[in-house]
Amino acid sequence: MKNIIFYEKIAVGGMSTIYKGKYNDVDVVIKKLHSHLAEDKIFLKRFKKEAEILGKLRHPNIIRFISFERIEDDYFLILEFVEGKSLDDILKKRKIPVKIVLKICLDIARGINYAHRNGIIHRDIKPSNILISKDGVCKILDFGLAYEEGIRFTDPGVYIGTPAYIAPEVLSGKNYSFRSDVFSFGVLFYELISGSNPFYAKTPYETINNILYKEPERLNVDEELNDFIFKMLCKEPEKRIKDFGEIIEGIKRFNICSKKEFLLWLNEKIEIKDEIVLKEREFPSLIFIPLLLFIIIISSFFFNRYIKREEKIIKEEEKPVVLEEIKPETSIVLQKEEKSKIEIRELKKVDSGYVFFDIKGIGDIFIDGEFFVNTPFIDKIKMKSGEHTISIKSKEGFVIERKIVVKSDTIVNIYENISSSFLKLRVEPWGYVFIDGENKGMTPLTPIKLTPGKHRLTITNPKYNEWSNEIEIKGGETLFLFIELK
Repeated sequence: MKNIIFYEKIAVGGMSTIYKGKYNDVDVVIKKLHSHLAEDKIFLKRFKKEAEILGKLRHPNIIRFISFERIEDDYFLILEFVEGKSLDDILKKRKIPVKIVLKICLDIARGINYAHRNGIIHRDIKPSNILISKDGVCKILDFGLAYEEGIRFTDPGVYIGTPAYIAPEVLSGKNYSFRSDVFSFGVLFYELISGSNPFYAKTPYETINNILYKEPERLNVDEELNDFIFKMLCKEPEKRIKDFGEIIEGIKRFNICSKKEFLLWLNEKIEIKDEIVLKEREFPSLIFIPLLLFIIIISSFFFNRYIKREEKIIKEEEKPVVLEEIKPETSIVLQKEEKSKIEIRELKKVDSGYVFFDIKGIGDIFIDGEFFVNTPFIDKIKMKSGEHTISIKSKEGFVIERKIVVKSDTIVNIYENISSSFLKLRVEPWGYVFIDGENKGMTPLTPIKLTPGKHRLTITNPKYNEWSNEIEIKGGETLFLFIELK
């Protein structure tokens, strides 16, 4: 292949295979789009967009773009080769001291701040997308999910990224924003200090539920640093730190390690103990000296009083002690009480069974009219035998009601998806769209948001026959329909 030499395969991802190689005699990383995805216009467009975005960014904390190449039907992204370690690998092997975390996060924040100032939202900030070079520079990788403000590849209500790092407003169906990256960065910051992701659970649904409804435990660090990190993790984006410029200034207030310390720690030459995180506050000398003299005088006064009191106690202790006659102890007779009669009742066994819930989407579960838990939710719960009414209400107000009968030692399974659904229509030549009698406008239309279930779809055009039919759409589904009017 012209200009490109492959040496070794480094990794295989969902969209591409990563190789180490040479490009025009320079060591590089070669990212090759999977051949079957190169035939898909959406994936190819996203791959080209990554090259376009990286081509705009030139910053020491962002992996450097070199070239985008097409050879026959294969597409390649050529990036600088950086010898170093993944932050994810470091985190798995060692506890990272707070001073080191602050240094790493400062580098990452500078790179993201530069991207944001150029209108780029990363959308996938996490430890595995951070590389630390052997000379101690943090590099942000993988802009494959990044997009420019105002340009989108995903449908409304659809999120992409790694669930444990996605901002709650995105999981609730809103668009990504610069403050979505602030939340992801806050999760990474917390994880580097604690050693574990604050929201991660065994299943994606539990993880999403944690992000939407649960607050992480406070970190075992200075309260000011705690408050700083938790301000990035606010559920409401408007309450978060507004941008990475503010984050950079915030990090600088704390005691960050030097580059020399960082390199020694990175190469396992030294260990760093966590100490006071805040920078030491300097006392003005004119105030400090009189204060010190005052403390010395007061200490001397109380010390002299203490010595005199001790001398008095010693003199009193030297006096002879007269012992009084001690009378023999009075004996105590315990009388045996009559043995109480104990009535033994056989406890009646309460029959119960189990209900297994696997509910996708954001909403609430009610059992027999009483609120039980927020969704998404996946778990098995114990429930009294008998008839019960399960109501699942989506955030849009759509309700699914199920009557169930729980029997002793049996499991009732409930699988539902109350996520928003979308209808994509293509109508030839064109038409007015009505859903359940409501006018949605004239085609072409953006995807129409629907509640799961059955709907009456009607399309009219004065020059053609009316088209009307019942459609059924599942929760979280995007239904594509092509309708040709006749």
